[in-house]
Amino acid sequence: DIVMPGELDGFGLAEAARNLIPDIKLLFTTGHTEDYSALIEGSFKGCSLLMKPYQVQDLAREFRQVLDGED
Repeated sequence: DIVMPGELDGFGLAEAARNLIPDIKLLFTTGHTEDYSALIEGSFKGCSLLMKPYQVQDLAREFRQVLDGED
């Protein structure tokens, strides 16, 4: 999730994960209405964003697309 309790947000966690695994696939989720698309297209280009609420089928479809490298 992009918004998490504490000092570390989802973007910070994703950046730390990328430092360990540079080619990691990332899927962000959020229920907040802020427009995160510009940041994802910039710093996290190629990553996906799934807005909450979502159905299990939506999550499964996004996982598959991220793993397959599809937009």
